[in-house]
Amino acid sequence: MNIPDSSPPYQLVVFDFDGTLADSLSWLAGILPETAARFRFNHAGPEKFDYLRSLDTRELLQYLKIPVWKIPIVALHLRKRMSCETDKIPLYPGIREMLEDLASGRLTLALLSSNSWNNVARILGPRLSSCFDFHHCEVPYLGKTRQFGNLLKKSGHDARDILYIGDETRDLEAARAHCVHFGAVTWGFNRPNAFLKHKPEYLFEEAPDITRLLSDHTGRAPLDMPIHRN
Repeated sequence: MNIPDSSPPYQLVVFDFDGTLADSLSWLAGILPETAARFRFNHAGPEKFDYLRSLDTRELLQYLKIPVWKIPIVALHLRKRMSCETDKIPLYPGIREMLEDLASGRLTLALLSSNSWNNVARILGPRLSSCFDFHHCEVPYLGKTRQFGNLLKKSGHDARDILYIGDETRDLEAARAHCVHFGAVTWGFNRPNAFLKHKPEYLFEEAPDITRLLSDHTGRAPLDMPIHRN
């Protein structure tokens, strides 16, 4: 991968939430074994969690052996469980400053998440929640591509003006389906190696990298920024 010397002047930035803005991975790793036992899918203890992070969406579902019909039930359970424990889920370092900076500029910010807006808003707080111009939440686990399309129609922006930022390969697949550039964060659920074969436009190593890329109104990225672009 090469360090970029330029980038398109994006107008709309769409963020995933869990694993991208909020550090819910430790919480998820802690409750995954009991969730697997309750809903009878393949047990994955904490010692297996790093391995799961190396898998793309299809590989993950195959490993956990979760039938497609059961996914919405498990997702609903996790959302309800999280609603009682949002105080255990912090934002990643630098996220607060990044969102405030981007929201103060020319960009339109949107959020696309499988989580509920109630959980999202409680974790972000009123100030950061107001940074988003619109949002689509409770997106089906395997329905991000379709819902991303609905969000794009609602936004009125052309695909070339949009950057989608997320932490899972299903986020990248949604962006690809609509010819939208994708930025993968390296601190979320999927490890960088899970993204490499998909070749995202960007790999962000820390939240300030996103600020440095998107706050530059000329669309040019500083030569010293630790962002990789294919």
